[in-house]
Amino acid sequence: MILERFRQYLEDERAEPADAVLKKTDGQVTEDSFIAAARGLKWISPRGPVEIDPQTRDIVENIYIRRVERVDEALQNVEIDTIKSVKDPGKAG
Repeated sequence: MILERFRQYLEDERAEPADAVLKKTDGQVTEDSFIAAARGLKWISPRGPVEIDPQTRDIVENIYIRRVERVDEALQNVEIDTIKSVKDPGKAG
């Protein structure tokens, strides 16, 4: 069950950007055409909005701050804040 849910997550995560690249390249994908088509691409993933920075080709996504709280007698991650459009902090100057 968990493995199947993880596989579905990966399929959902990759399907939309892959479809967009195929449409932009009319299905004629090479390494260079894929990179060019992916620049600036934006989509909604299971993790929220994601985009590929057109200059760096890095992923830009939201970071969700959560804490564990008891909800209806069960422990659950509860979102308490969102930091929007985070670029790679290792490359921040």
